[in-house]
Amino acid sequence: MSILLELERYTPETFSIISSGRDPGLRPVARESGIDKEWGVLLTLLANDEDPLPFVSKALTGAPEIIENADWFHALRLRDPAMTEQLAVALEEIDESELEGRYYRLDLSAAYGAPDHPNADDFTHTRNAFRLLKDFYSAASAAGEAITFQLWG
Repeated sequence: MSILLELERYTPETFSIISSGRDPGLRPVARESGIDKEWGVLLTLLANDEDPLPFVSKALTGAPEIIENADWFHALRLRDPAMTEQLAVALEEIDESELEGRYYRLDLSAAYGAPDHPNADDFTHTRNAFRLLKDFYSAASAAGEAITFQLWG
């Protein structure tokens, strides 16, 4: 079973409806599903082997434990406009050379979607996913929007 990540941007008004637990039936301002299965490796790189986890890891954390043999999995997490703005700033502080250093330094073996052996081709996919994540948070922050993210499979 594959477990995928999808991000959505919402206006503050729509976010208020979603966060109240009502079925919104509302469309997001934008959706990003290109991060795909890179979310696990990317989360490991954002966490940077720190304990407690750094704030920037909240861009992708909060989901319950994922059980690979489950028939179906779904988790929805909410980021209000203020947290979205803070996370956009935190993501901007990580440059791609630092991300690449983490990619080769950290143990990725437990990360969902990790390559058998870290290599330049696989890092290219992770770097592209990082760019998508960073750009998505940046655009939402600039517009004063909230973000939801879902893991599903």
